[in-house]
Amino acid sequence: MPESPEHTHIKKLLRQFFSNNYGVAVEEYYSSGFEIDVFSVTLSSVTIMVETIWTITATNFYRDLTIVLSEDAKVKIVIVNPKILENVKLVRYFERIKVSEARKGYSVIGMLGWSFSNEASFLEELKNQIDEILESKRESVEAEIERLKGDVFNKNIPLSATISKCIDLCEKVKLFENREWLRCELYGYYDYLEKGKNMINSVDCLPGKPYYRRLIGKVTFYFGPSNIFEQDFPIIIAQPINEIGSWIRIKPGSDLLIYMPPPSDIVKLFKQYGLSPEQKMPIMVTRLSLEGLIDRLRNELHRSLGEASKHLDKS
Repeated sequence: MPESPEHTHIKKLLRQFFSNNYGVAVEEYYSSGFEIDVFSVTLSSVTIMVETIWTITATNFYRDLTIVLSEDAKVKIVIVNPKILENVKLVRYFERIKVSEARKGYSVIGMLGWSFSNEASFLEELKNQIDEILESKRESVEAEIERLKGDVFNKNIPLSATISKCIDLCEKVKLFENREWLRCELYGYYDYLEKGKNMINSVDCLPGKPYYRRLIGKVTFYFGPSNIFEQDFPIIIAQPINEIGSWIRIKPGSDLLIYMPPPSDIVKLFKQYGLSPEQKMPIMVTRLSLEGLIDRLRNELHRSLGEASKHLDKS
């Protein structure tokens, strides 16, 4: 069904309204298999959608609300033909939609009956409602950052849980450059080390360049009564941070034995003595060095939260 002239007029006016006040805005934005009337992204990367329901039939009303439910924009605005507000059944249904969307973390404005007689006043009131929501979301994120800064140094809170929340925060503030580094801290750097076997002693190829994961380990091999190979050499601890923490908590003593693939200089010795280079070798690391790794990670997490706060201020 073609759009009415009223619907087209509202859509074009709203696109201009969002472009002037909040950032980029487009008409007829395709998402999730539907065409959204107006879609906007603010300078602080908050997504806003507008759906105008002008045809007053119940079938059209429910169909257009499906578009609202399918989209994951943070702010959803529903504008309607004022005659729809006279239908008590449709109004009650929409109120239930507002509650369910709020429980998912979305903010819904509407239903707003469009006023052709005083469009300037209508848009001014709409802007006030949007600004109130954006400020509330900003304050919520600021409070979350401050809370996480305290959690980072709280040893009663698992570091993995804090990192998981920091990953979610990266999405909220659009600080994507830290996301992969945090993901590797949570799940390990195995994929990256597998890709760069020849550079296993370098952290520069890893997300975030985690210098704190480069430690000195000691390896000892007995190839015969008088042929003992003992050497200190740099290693990269690739395991998830939760696993590293469990080593410290569970294993007694000052030194800990871990197993890692042999570096290239030791692979030659493996082959010389008929050992499989695929076999992991035992490496001794001190508890103190592993505790230092975790402490330095805490400092880096705190620094990254400071970056998130500054990024929020600029947006």
